[in-house]
Amino acid sequence: MNAITTRLVLLSLAIALGFTLLAALGLQRAFEQAAEQALEQRLRGELYLLMAQAEVDDSGRLQMPQRLPLPEWMLPVSGHYAWILDERGRVLWAAPSTRGSGLSLPRAVPATLLHRDGHYLLGRLVRWELEDRSVPLAFVVAEDEAPLVAEVAHFRGTLLRWLGVMAVLLSLALGIGLWLGLAPLRRAGREVEEIESGQRERLEGNYPREIRGLTQRINRLLEHQQRQQQRWRHALGDLAHSLKTPLAVILGLAERSEDSELRDQARRMDRIIQYQLQRAGRAGQALEQPAVPLAGPVQRLLRTLQKVHAERGLAFEPDLPETLRVRLNEDDLMELLGNLLDNAAKWARSRVRITARQEGNQVRIRIEDDGPGIPAEAREAILARGMRLDEQRPGQGIGLAVAAEIAAEAGGGLDIGAADTGGARIEVRLPAG
Repeated sequence: MNAITTRLVLLSLAIALGFTLLAALGLQRAFEQAAEQALEQRLRGELYLLMAQAEVDDSGRLQMPQRLPLPEWMLPVSGHYAWILDERGRVLWAAPSTRGSGLSLPRAVPATLLHRDGHYLLGRLVRWELEDRSVPLAFVVAEDEAPLVAEVAHFRGTLLRWLGVMAVLLSLALGIGLWLGLAPLRRAGREVEEIESGQRERLEGNYPREIRGLTQRINRLLEHQQRQQQRWRHALGDLAHSLKTPLAVILGLAERSEDSELRDQARRMDRIIQYQLQRAGRAGQALEQPAVPLAGPVQRLLRTLQKVHAERGLAFEPDLPETLRVRLNEDDLMELLGNLLDNAAKWARSRVRITARQEGNQVRIRIEDDGPGIPAEAREAILARGMRLDEQRPGQGIGLAVAAEIAAEAGGGLDIGAADTGGARIEVRLPAG
């Protein structure tokens, strides 16, 4: 339900279903009323036909012909019935079709359509005028409800079939309309993903008026971010250029000085400046990094480290699937792994092992050495940010802090533990590509 498309599709289906049900109920009710009105008109015509067949002689006795004009009145239990009653409700005459019907007449003559015992009845009370008196007669006709029920059921089935077809077609039309209507949002989403991955710098194209303001504001935000990033880079370049010469002089003087404290402070200042420059240089990167293979950069780093530590005879043991990818800029990946592998090589006695496995949407990279390891009380300090970096263990430099920050900015993390060989175990978590 968090997707707009899902919400609109479900809402459209609910509207289509509700409209179909209401339309079905309304049309069925209208058809039932029309069928009942037609039945009442038909019974009224039969009632007048029955009244036309009746005759009363001078003595007030009712006379009816042997053959009736409606064939259904002549057939037993045909579903069409007729009676003539006196003013006390006694049956003076009944059509042959009433035999065996078991239909009981109401006490009062139904002047309007009456539904009773599965039949519809209609009657009329008249006074037959003679020369010396008037004879009250009640004419009643009835019809079985079965034909009307069958007709309504047939109409309901036909109605539901056609309305079902219409609902399906309406749902398809709404789905196609929503798909076409949301196409600009999908295009904007794809372009945002391309911006995150660095393939595009801004949203392009002619967007509808409803989202044009949003896309324009996103473009202005991206332009502002690019200008800010460019200013940061220029400021960092100027800072590095301004500090390079005086820092080199200070380091040279410190190295020639006999004051060990001065040398330590100069080196620490150099490390702090390099760390802050590297940290600021990564600001403003794309939100989502491209997926890069892991094995290639690791192999290049290991070849370099083997040359650097050739005289020590270190054994580097990689165990990396060739298809494994991580979502991180390749330069950052090289810097992260380079710092960790370099630290491991410096402290290892004979071997460095690097393994990687994918777990869900993350890749876990583990680097282990057989050196002295990192004391538990120092693990938090060497990963701390800001001024606490000055309290790092001698020889560690800023590599672990830089690696931890790169992993965190990529959406992962870095943990320090003890290897089975007694040395350090560095485990990095990075998003899987």
